[in-house]
Amino acid sequence: MLGRNISRVSLVLGILPIVAINASYLIAAWEGAVPWCVPYWESCTSISATGREGFAFFFFKATMIPVALLTIWYWILAQAKLADFGYRGNAIPALGIIAALALLCYTWPWALSATAFN
Repeated sequence: MLGRNISRVSLVLGILPIVAINASYLIAAWEGAVPWCVPYWESCTSISATGREGFAFFFFKATMIPVALLTIWYWILAQAKLADFGYRGNAIPALGIIAALALLCYTWPWALSATAFN
């Protein structure tokens, strides 16, 4: 589906995390794990708190782990695209991949234990 089309990959990477985080919040609030509020203005809960309990836990992992892996793929594609524009360095793609690995390391342990970071 996405393959080597960097435009599609970047579109998915722009939409999927926003949908995943908001859906995870709605699921967690519906289950009573976090309060009903507008987290963007009230700062009543964190993104990670929405994925700690119940079905929201599994939903959060099922979306954020693929987002991290897709982000790595994006930066691999971006390196090739940057080379087309004359960029010969590796710093920009390397930093992007490191950031994606950090997201994976942050999310992955929670996939093993729902109470690991409570």
